[in-house]
This record gives sequence, structure tokens and C-alpha cells, in this order.
Amino acid sequence: MNSIRAGFWTRRYRSKWYFVATFLLYAVYLLTSHFQIQHYDSGYYWMLAQNYYKYDFFSLLHFKSAFRGYLLPLLYYPLAWLERATSATYSNDIIKLLGAAWAAGLFGVVAPKLWERVAGTSLGTGRRLAFILLGFWFWREHFNFLLSDFPSVLMLASALLAATYAPRAWAGAVAGACIAAALYIRPLNLIALPLLLVLLGWQARRTAGPLAFRSLATTFGCFAVAFALVALPQWLINRNNFQASSPFVLGLGDGDEFKINGVDNLYLFHLNEGIRMQKYESNVGHDYEKLQVFYRDPSGLALFEQTGKPMFDTYGKYFRFVARHPFDMAALYTRHVFNGLDVLYPGPYIEEVFIPTLPLAVPNYLVLFLALVVIIGRMGRLRAWQWVVVAAILATCAGSVPLVVEPRFFLPLALLFYAVVCFGWPADWTWRRTDPGLRSALTISGVVWVLLCLTLSANVQTFQEAKPKTLQRLEPPTPAELRDLQPEPNPTLPTW
Repeated sequence: MNSIRAGFWTRRYRSKWYFVATFLLYAVYLLTSHFQIQHYDSGYYWMLAQNYYKYDFFSLLHFKSAFRGYLLPLLYYPLAWLERATSATYSNDIIKLLGAAWAAGLFGVVAPKLWERVAGTSLGTGRRLAFILLGFWFWREHFNFLLSDFPSVLMLASALLAATYAPRAWAGAVAGACIAAALYIRPLNLIALPLLLVLLGWQARRTAGPLAFRSLATTFGCFAVAFALVALPQWLINRNNFQASSPFVLGLGDGDEFKINGVDNLYLFHLNEGIRMQKYESNVGHDYEKLQVFYRDPSGLALFEQTGKPMFDTYGKYFRFVARHPFDMAALYTRHVFNGLDVLYPGPYIEEVFIPTLPLAVPNYLVLFLALVVIIGRMGRLRAWQWVVVAAILATCAGSVPLVVEPRFFLPLALLFYAVVCFGWPADWTWRRTDPGLRSALTISGVVWVLLCLTLSANVQTFQEAKPKTLQRLEPPTPAELRDLQPEPNPTLPTW
């Protein structure tokens, strides 16, 4: 039996089988899910996909959003066209199947393959299935919806994976196309672009030997051509619709919704909001009175009030404010990081805000603890170019820290932790081989860690804007519980 288990844990199959297994897992679940409406952002992306066809013809210039990239709606345009051409009503099912494909590509193929390339190791089936199941347990409902988070992470991971094959010409082309796709799906991926270029050049020079200059020229030339081809539609849209010559997403709002002192900038708007609000979730149910679930930040609000309610209409003003209040802002950013990793719901749109979240929260805290154990035990073994890969993965998370946090913004960091636990856990780290004293220390540390996380999470949830939330659902007490809560009679007191 032990040999069978060991064989399963270490046996490897072709990537297509992991893709198929992951796709089937998600497809079965999503097609039986009751979600049938594209809410909020996902509905807006669907509308953008439909709007590519207007006035009886298709045109890229029909894209009119200045704060969304053109690519994700374009990828879903064939589905929008099919629905219009056939008057079909099954678009949500196809969106779910496409979501299953995104999940299969990321969890089943690209993320494990990236780990293998960077770590220089091979992953057995057991480790890969553990990674797939962790992703499913914590994020499964996200794939019901047309959202940018997982596609952008898949494109970023694909770009990094391609870069590890430099100086091959196709590696530069694929890396350029994928990083461009990532930033036109989620513009914040622009932060990762310089790090990807460093990795691409490093790999090309490290493996090319005496032909380094020629290899670098070929690699970066192919990268530039592929990037430019993907960027061209966005540049045409910006130039024609918004009179801007930038090839990047402009980050402008529709009207005055994102203006700060008349300055229209989406990221600056969220930097301002991130001081007063520490977390955000979207409500689509009926147990909470508002559609937007904001978690106030009392310390941030106090800082905001005591400094004269500043409005940051330039990045310079914001960074000078951070420099003047380094400890308060460091504490604020730490709260944001915890909130970004505190996954309480498996989907982006919540039908029951006050549902108990411990079945998701406690396993999440345990996974984070195990990941930290591995990181502390093995962190010193990383080489410089591997640190560049890690930095590129975490770049968008770093850019999200000052904002009003949603857990999906920290998806790359969460997936990195899952990979560390599933892929990086040493085979010789078994419970039986561990020293009894170390076992006790790990057990006590794990319990303390979970209790600490529960305490921090409970504290954040008490600051829900409309109504505080507890870790467990509060039900009306039964008559027996009411009687039990009554004070015991005191015979020394008069009864009148």
C-alpha cells in the first residue's frame, strides 16, 4: 500500500491530462451552480463584449471604456455574437465553461510548469492534485463570472514561463504577447513588465554563452514585435476615442466618478479611498442592506481626520504623505495585506454576507501557516534570478496594497503560497521523522497563528459599514436558551 501511495504521489503524466481533469472538475461544479447572472463588473465586461458590434458591423473602435483594457471583452465577443445571432440563452453556461478552461490552464498546466522550470524539479501527480484542489476549494465560485483576475494571472504566469526558455526566439515572442495580454486584461500588470524584461535578459544572457549579444537582440526583438501587435488595438482605441497617443489603458472614469480635485485617475481615486476603507466585498443577497460591503478603517479615518482630510490629486502628494506618517501607513498596509489574504467566501459576489465563514477561513489560515514554515526553512536557497520571478509574480499585489482591498487582488500571492505548500514541501518533512519537541512547537505555533488570524479577521468584520459581522452566524435564541440566560433567583432579595 505504501508503494502504491508513493507511486501515485511521484508519478507524472502529460500536461493535457491535468488540464482535462481540472477542466472536468470545474465544469461539473460550475454547470450545476445556481449563479446565472453576470453581476456588476462581470456584467460590465459582458456589455463591452456586446458593444464591439454596433450599427450592424464589428469594429474595435466601438470600445468606449477608458479604464478597462480592450482584450478581455474581445475574447468574449464571439460568444456575444453567437448569442445575438442565434437568440440563444445559454451564454452563462458557455461563460462557465470558459471559466473552467481558465482554471484548467492556470491550476492544471501553467502554474505547475512554471514551478518546475524555476525550481528545476519535477512534480508528481499527488502534489499537482493537491494544488488543484486548494485552488478549487478557495476560489471555485469566481469562475462563474466574466472577470479579469484569473485570466490576467494566467497570462502573467505564461509570460514568466516563456521567459524561462530564453534565448529562443519563440520565448521572447510568447512572453511579449502574454505580458501585453495580461496588462490589457488587468492594467496593474504593467508593474510586472520591467521585472519580466530583467528576467528575459538574464535568462538569455545566462544560457547563450558567447552569442549573448545576438541572443539578446533576437529575444528582445521578438518580444517587442509581439508586444506591439497586442498593443496596437489599444493604441488605436485611445487615439480615436480619447485623443490620447498612449498604448496603455488610460485609467479614466466615465464622467466624474473617479475624479480627485478634478483629476481623473482611477488609481489615484483608490489610493485616496484606501486610507479610509480597508476592505471591500460585493453583495448580491438580501441579508445586508447595501450592495457594497465596505469595511471601515478606524485608524485610517483618524489619520485622515487629524491631517486635515487631505485629497491626493498627484502621486507626489500621496508619497509625501506616506513619508510623513511612515508608522501609521505601515500599519495600514499590513492590515490591507492581511485582508487581501483573508479569503472568507469562495466567490466575488456574496449572496449571504452573514453566513459562517470558518469552513473557508480556518483552512486558509492553516495553509498560510504551512507556507510560512516552508519559506522560513528554505528561503535562503533561492538564487537571484528566482527572486526576480517571485518579484514579478508579486508586483501586482504590491500595487494593490494601498487600495481598498479585495481578496482577488492578492490572487498571485495566494497561489504562490499554495504552490509553496504543495510543490515546495520537502519529501523528507514527515510527521514521524520530526523531532517530538519540534512537533510540539509547530503544533503550538499553528494554533497560536490560527487564533491570531481569527482575532484579526473578527476585528475587521466588526467594522462592516452597515452592520457588524461575527465569526459565527447569530441566530435568534430558542425559548430554552432564553430561560437558560435568565439570572438565577436570589432568595435573599424581596420578591415585591
